[in-house]
Amino acid sequence: MRTGRAAGVRAEFGPRWLFEPVAPPETEGKRPRLVRYKYMERSEATHILQALLARNAHIHFVYTAGVREFFNHERQLRESFDGVDFKGLVTLDYFPHLDHTQLLEADRRTLVEAIAQRLHAVTDAPPG
Repeated sequence: MRTGRAAGVRAEFGPRWLFEPVAPPETEGKRPRLVRYKYMERSEATHILQALLARNAHIHFVYTAGVREFFNHERQLRESFDGVDFKGLVTLDYFPHLDHTQLLEADRRTLVEAIAQRLHAVTDAPPG
């Protein structure tokens, strides 16, 4: 598993994660892992993002906390795609107080409401 700045970049592409069972689990002095994640390379993610932006697609990112192996922060999106013109089409909600998997109902409600508000902003449809 890669470390350093690249580790933070990989974390933001959760929807593309592939799950691969680990046998035997890698311990590295820590708890054994049941799953190893594979992430999209930065060049591939940049290509996809630029293709969406070229189509004037609105893109919304949601960052949460709860994944200690990765460094998630509000500036991470901009830093990860340095040099890409977002053309005002990219939005971000950062919820450092939400667990990454939103196990609590209140957390899920917060996340759903934030996404609904973003959809409302680009479609002019009333939320709810």
